[in-house]
Amino acid sequence: MMMMMMMMMIIIIIIIIIIIIIWWDMSIQTDRDINANRPDIVIKNKKEKSCLPIDMAIPTDRNTSVKVTEKLSKYRDLEI
Repeated sequence: MMMMMMMMMIIIIIIIIIIIIIWWDMSIQTDRDINANRPDIVIKNKKEKSCLPIDMAIPTDRNTSVKVTEKLSKYRDLEI
């Protein structure tokens, strides 16, 4: 029973690896020149043909809204 559960977990992990790819420290190739094309992490979903860029910052409490606005405007050009 335990062996069967481990095999199922391995199969699920393999399926996830085939469908989702996680990139870090890599530039995103675009069809036009974009200055901000290197987010911290990119999660690529092959099944849905979508990418989720993640850019992190650790602001102080009072600078949180400023950083959110800054990050959203920085990567606005990557939207389709």
